[in-house]
Amino acid sequence: ATWPIQGSTVKNNLFGDDTQSFVQDSNNNDFRPVRGSRAANFGIGPYLKTNGPYWIPGREEEKASDPVPPTGSETVIAQRRRHVMWRNAYNCDKHQVYFGTSKEEVTSADTSSDAFIGGVSNGRNIKAIPKESKVMPGGS
Repeated sequence: ATWPIQGSTVKNNLFGDDTQSFVQDSNNNDFRPVRGSRAANFGIGPYLKTNGPYWIPGREEEKASDPVPPTGSETVIAQRRRHVMWRNAYNCDKHQVYFGTSKEEVTSADTSSDAFIGGVSNGRNIKAIPKESKVMPGGS
């Protein structure tokens, strides 16, 4: 559809749809399109269905920040949660990634813990959750 807005024309927008039907998890800041959705089929939206990098606006801090899904979220769509993303730490080339159901679990974890899901480097900020992960029910 094409819609005139304030003297300009805006193309490739979806109107009237529930965002949860065409992006991964908008309630938890994951705006990648769902495979096969209208957004994916028409190339609509800010992200492609890729493994990264996932652009998160804002300045880079001393530590990695702004995780997706956000810390403490209770509305994660487990069936769609295959990756975790974050804003990289300033000047950091490598990150160790931990994913858990509580802050205590992640804070006390080390690389031998179930919460450790691996590392990334070269500026990447997205990590797949292993299918065998004990964190998400059914490995989802």
